[in-house]
Amino acid sequence: SGVGPVGTLYYFDCTNGSVAITGISASPFMNPQTITTWLQTSPAPTGPYGGSGPNTYTCSGDWASGYCCSNSVNGTCGTSNGGTFASAPTTNLCGNGNGVATPAPSGSGPWTWTCGGSGGGSASGNCTASQTASPVNGFCSGTAGACTAGTVAGDNGLVACGTTRTWDCNGSGGGTNDSCTYNNSVCLVNGSCGAANGVGVYSAPSSGLCGTGSATAVSGSGPFTWSCNGAGGGTNAACSAPLAQNGACGASHGGNFYVAPAAGLCSVGTASAVGGTGPWTWTCTGVSGGTTANCSANLSVNGSCGAANGVGATSAPSSGLCGAGSATAVAGTGPWTWSCNGSNGGTNAACSAPVQVNGTCGAADGVGAYSAPSSGLCGTGSATAVAGSGPFTWSCNGTNGGSNAACSAPLRTDGVCGASHNGNFYTAPATGLCSAGSVSAVGGSGPWTWTCAGTNGGLTAACNANPSIDGVCGTANGVSTATAPTNPDLCSAGNDTAVTNSSNTWNWGCNGVNGGTNATCSAPERINGTCGPANGSSVYTAPSSGLCATGNSTSVTGSGPFDWNCNGVNGGTNASCSASLTVNGQCGPAHGAFSATTPSSGLCSAGSAGAVAGTGPFTWTCSGLNGGTAVGCSSQIVVQGTCGPSNNVPTSTAPAAGLCATGTATAITGTGPWAWSCTGTGGGITSTCTAPTPPPPPSFGGACPA
Repeated sequence: SGVGPVGTLYYFDCTNGSVAITGISASPFMNPQTITTWLQTSPAPTGPYGGSGPNTYTCSGDWASGYCCSNSVNGTCGTSNGGTFASAPTTNLCGNGNGVATPAPSGSGPWTWTCGGSGGGSASGNCTASQTASPVNGFCSGTAGACTAGTVAGDNGLVACGTTRTWDCNGSGGGTNDSCTYNNSVCLVNGSCGAANGVGVYSAPSSGLCGTGSATAVSGSGPFTWSCNGAGGGTNAACSAPLAQNGACGASHGGNFYVAPAAGLCSVGTASAVGGTGPWTWTCTGVSGGTTANCSANLSVNGSCGAANGVGATSAPSSGLCGAGSATAVAGTGPWTWSCNGSNGGTNAACSAPVQVNGTCGAADGVGAYSAPSSGLCGTGSATAVAGSGPFTWSCNGTNGGSNAACSAPLRTDGVCGASHNGNFYTAPATGLCSAGSVSAVGGSGPWTWTCAGTNGGLTAACNANPSIDGVCGTANGVSTATAPTNPDLCSAGNDTAVTNSSNTWNWGCNGVNGGTNATCSAPERINGTCGPANGSSVYTAPSSGLCATGNSTSVTGSGPFDWNCNGVNGGTNASCSASLTVNGQCGPAHGAFSATTPSSGLCSAGSAGAVAGTGPFTWTCSGLNGGTAVGCSSQIVVQGTCGPSNNVPTSTAPAAGLCATGTATAITGTGPWAWSCTGTGGGITSTCTAPTPPPPPSFGGACPA
């Protein structure tokens, strides 16, 4: 199986009598190669040996028995099999130099893998390796009967509500054990109401509150409420008992009514149906077992006037006084009055009989009026509604059977000015002078006047009309000016409006008078150019705002200082403006360098250098220009390495001090004599230093000198 270059060995499974080689020409390494060598050649398979494929070969004889795979190799475990490792092994997994470990060992042990065969060979059995043991401490888990680490032991297995489960988490490899407990949930009890629930009482119940659960305190003054609380997560029950109340009659009891009462029957309890036709009766049944009350109400009768009421008479009536109720004595000499009194709260009726009168016209009769008269209509009698829009007519009817009188008044009309009144005209008006009344001649030369006389005593109206004048621009129109033009130059005719400014132009109007036409006027605004807040400032880059307070800005030129103009408008003068360049101080190439003497050049690449201070290191300041920031700079002094006082001084031990006069000492080498170097900085030289050992003491052959 597979595709490869020339010389690749292929293995074919021929047990089914034929084999399909599907990849011969799929690779550029194979096309158009020919299969020239067969592991089994007796007999050779028939079919095309090459071409574009896929090719099918027919097998027979030994091929059909599967001997074409005679070079197969079985997979075997390598030397790592059965070993102990601190981490997953990666070598010697499989033997025979053949096969691939599946899966490759990874993670923590123990590890298991197999080694596949080749050429149709069988795979190995499981190969294993174990991990070096390390102590593991037992540790309890939050889950009952489980461990986060270690092995579960001694589990009592209790799961019932209200019990406690216990177990151990034992360590391994010398690790510690952990004792574990888990409290199972409290047993569930649902609360339920007792016999007192729903039963009417006159005071708060104290027994029979709960069937199951614990009762809370009884609250309320009726209804009374309490709860029967469950346990272990069980539900709570809400319970109550209504207040028992005796029935009591309402506000309608003992009252007086024209019809059977429908409200106010009971103040406590439930009302029965109302019985009777007056008086009426009913009962009030108690609440939640309370007693029943008996109630009643009276029939009210209103007094009413009889047939004599409202009928004209010449003497006091004596019959037909009341339709219902009891009549009082008749009073008066005409009209005459009396009352018909009701019973059981019924109302009293006031009754009367008028004196008979004939109708006569009043002072308004025959007198001109602007509108229908409302007073002076009748001398005696009652006036009817006034009819008509002029003349006006009405009647004065006799009362209480008296005769009637016919009356009238003519229409009075005031003169009324017509549509031309207060109008505006270029010549005297000839029409629309009066809308009512008779017109007089029109007088005057503008304004013009006339009158409209009324009729039937109506008033005369005085009327007038105004001359129309067109607005005309004055001498300021079109003339350039720096300030707003004023009177008398604004208008030569008409009324001037306020002067406004828009886009550097003064604008105003000369409005016509009395309907005359309006004129629109303007004059260009003359504006002198003046520099803006950017003028005279110090900036890092060319300014782009605040260039001009007035006028039009030109382009900004230069790289510092920066220049521009503010040109005037409509003949205004121009202004020249500029801004200085701001430069921040910047250290030069001498900054951070080494020098043997005080540096005098390369101090600043921008700004002005201050005096150099110090003897090494050296410091100076590069000040900014035109408000630019200042920066501090420094350089190091060159140090020459020179040997110290320990140089060339004999010593029996390595010197520890006085190694260098200047420079930095290296580590001391040797065991006597001793050597070291004094290294310079900033390009300074390095000096080599030594210290010899002392000479041996002199020998005198064992005899002391004289």
